[in-house]
Amino acid sequence: MGLTLYHARRTRSLRPLWLMEEMGLKYELKSLAFKMGATGGDEFAQINPLQKVPALIDDGQTLLESIAIMEYLMGRYGPTDLCCTPQDPEYGPYLQWLQAGESHFGMYMSLFIGHRLLLPKEQRNPDIAKWAATNLQSACALLGDRLKHPDSILDRGFSAADISVGYVLFVIDMIGALEEVAPQTVVQYWNALKERPAWKRAISL
Repeated sequence: MGLTLYHARRTRSLRPLWLMEEMGLKYELKSLAFKMGATGGDEFAQINPLQKVPALIDDGQTLLESIAIMEYLMGRYGPTDLCCTPQDPEYGPYLQWLQAGESHFGMYMSLFIGHRLLLPKEQRNPDIAKWAATNLQSACALLGDRLKHPDSILDRGFSAADISVGYVLFVIDMIGALEEVAPQTVVQYWNALKERPAWKRAISL
């Protein structure tokens, strides 16, 4: 049957979509309209009862987490230079920054955009938005200290770790707040990432 990715524009499903474009994989894309808590309607609820994207179907299996899907794709359809093996000297930093897209950034990104923009005005809490922004600033400062190259976290070059973190920078930039929370090294890093042809293809879909 091949790979099928359920995707909604500007959501975390961009991570595996971008990765598949970088890897040159063939896939079927099922585009859904994003709706908080109810993406895809009843039909998609049969695939993911949480009604969140991404969802990847491959060989009868369904995977739901964006970073897990990336690891699955690289493991099953590699080898690829987008990931590190345990023998690679940068294996540790690779794993750290691959997960950082959610662990360092993801929750704070969601709270920040939720309480600044997405939630109904009566549900927004400025104190939560400020707290989330402060934590995003700390995470971006950590990233800025790590960056030694204009377009990659690792010395070996662009990897899935850049896709993981890059998605968060995209969302923050999309609401016009990247320069508010990130140093210029991180802003320039994101500007370089979004020039990649695979990103341009993914964001257009």
